[in-house]
Amino acid sequence: MKKTIVILILLLSSNIKAQVTHMLGFTVGVNKPLGKFAKQGDSSTGYALGGLAYTVNYDYVSHKNNFGGFFTFSNQSFDFDADNYTSTDEPDLTRSSYSGFRYNIKSINYGFLYIINKNSKVSFIPKVGAGTSFSRATSLDAKYLFPGNSITLNETVKASSAFNLNFGLDLTFRKSTESQLSYFIKMFWQTGSYEAEHTLTTKLNGQLFDKTQNTYNQSMGFYSYSIGARYILKHK
Repeated sequence: MKKTIVILILLLSSNIKAQVTHMLGFTVGVNKPLGKFAKQGDSSTGYALGGLAYTVNYDYVSHKNNFGGFFTFSNQSFDFDADNYTSTDEPDLTRSSYSGFRYNIKSINYGFLYIINKNSKVSFIPKVGAGTSFSRATSLDAKYLFPGNSITLNETVKASSAFNLNFGLDLTFRKSTESQLSYFIKMFWQTGSYEAEHTLTTKLNGQLFDKTQNTYNQSMGFYSYSIGARYILKHK
């Protein structure tokens, strides 16, 4: 992975030395989890629901060949289907309350782009890249009533950073070809997985009854749609 990052940085920096256009943008939108991240089944599936997304984008494009590069910071939040996750089919067990966590994935991505119709009012910018994602620790609490007893479950998931691959397409609109301000629709897809440490603590009538720990790989694939604005900082 380190070798890949070094190669990308060298290629991007060499391209910057050419005559380029620098652009800075910001988007806000929605996302949807994919694959195992969205599925329901056991602790290794995500039970993730859609949420909000925002990105800060730096792009540059060469005047010579319309190729360029990008650096992006993104923040993706996903709701968690705690209702289904904590539900039970046991006839004597009644869930009295629950509170669920939210997934939050922050990513720093970098890669290459190519702009189509650069000098037109409408242009397309396909992107392909890689990056590092970080997911914060999360927890869930659920309480159940059993005849004559109360059961409390606390579930904590501690996640680590992970390598990801991403693809994107920007559809850009400008009022005129001379305008420095443009608006764009951003379609973005990212895949990867991180190693999660899973701890489940069970209390019976307020006393510790059981505690288990395990580690698994959690998928975190998703796609997002967002809208934003991009400003041309300077021509070189």
